[in-house]
Amino acid sequence: MSQMQAKEFIDKLKTDPECRDRLMAFIKSEGFTCTLNEIRIVEWDAMMTHFNIEGNNPYTCKHTGYEHWEG
Repeated sequence: MSQMQAKEFIDKLKTDPECRDRLMAFIKSEGFTCTLNEIRIVEWDAMMTHFNIEGNNPYTCKHTGYEHWEG
């Protein structure tokens, strides 16, 4: 999935209750009870840990050595 498609998917989740309900039903069918907000928080924390973001410059990526995030 491209970043543009990912953004469109998130926008659809925000505006389409039926789509959101289907996603939540899938999550529940797989045996999980987490909310989309909990997924977002955990993923953000995992990304920050993975890239070892620290200090006053949130755009420095210690993991890959790139000076700035792309996106």
